[in-house]
Amino acid sequence: MSKTDNTANQNSRANQNTASNQQSPANQQSSKLHPDVKNYVKLFFKENKLVAFLSMIVFIALSMIYTAISWILQIIFDYMAGKGAFSLATILLLVVSFMLAISLI
Repeated sequence: MSKTDNTANQNSRANQNTASNQQSPANQQSSKLHPDVKNYVKLFFKENKLVAFLSMIVFIALSMIYTAISWILQIIFDYMAGKGAFSLATILLLVVSFMLAISLI
């Protein structure tokens, strides 16, 4: 083995070691930002308990509204297909009562 081959092997090993020790730029950024983000989230909930609570309530209410809309659409599609369990008058009553309930909120 010649001296140049030995030097080349040492250089390639050194490059492999430094490459394995380095993190990708995305990992470096996330590790640097992680403590700051954690502090910001804590600060948000510490200073805005009412806003956080109201946003959770609104999220729950909207999810119930969207579920009711999909249920009403399923009833309408079943009626159009001919296998509906509700009559047209009942469906209209459901839709009107749902719209009235939403408008009163």
